[in-house]
Amino acid sequence: MESSALFKNKLSDISLNFTVYSELFDNTNSVNTLNNFHSFVFGNYQKCLVDALYLEIAKLFDLKGNNDKNLSFLYLISLTNDNNHAELEENFEELCKLFKSSNLKAYRNKLLAHNDLKAIQGVRAAKPEVTTETLRVLLERCWSLFGKIEYALGITDRAYQTSPYILLPTGSGIDEFINKLQKCT
Repeated sequence: MESSALFKNKLSDISLNFTVYSELFDNTNSVNTLNNFHSFVFGNYQKCLVDALYLEIAKLFDLKGNNDKNLSFLYLISLTNDNNHAELEENFEELCKLFKSSNLKAYRNKLLAHNDLKAIQGVRAAKPEVTTETLRVLLERCWSLFGKIEYALGITDRAYQTSPYILLPTGSGIDEFINKLQKCT
């Protein structure tokens, strides 16, 4: 099913960005090396990576759309047969509770997708309530729901759970990158 494969690619891309972010910016040694090499460049990259993560995660929770469809959980759930709708929608609602508590939707709508003046001025709250652990749990649950959707669509023979982390190829991992930077400083 094409939509499912496209969604899986989006979710994999999010997990890749999350993996890179976690390995670069959740490790004190790595952060020190990045700051010693060029704090402005890597600080800017960190902000861009965070914004990309927040935006891409928020899009997974979009409405399914009417004429123009949005590639989102609700759209994929709408493709399953009626026997699976209730359970998948219930799982999605549970996932939405975590998503809503993160305030990513408001952040996306007010600051990432639009220049909401009151949010920029700080009059309207649009600050995300997210930690790396929140992102990990959110992605873990996204993968779990997606595994159930693929099973309901008949793509897999069972529901599955996938790690929110992507295994980076040998020679292109973050450790190798940090080691090269350390040699330059």
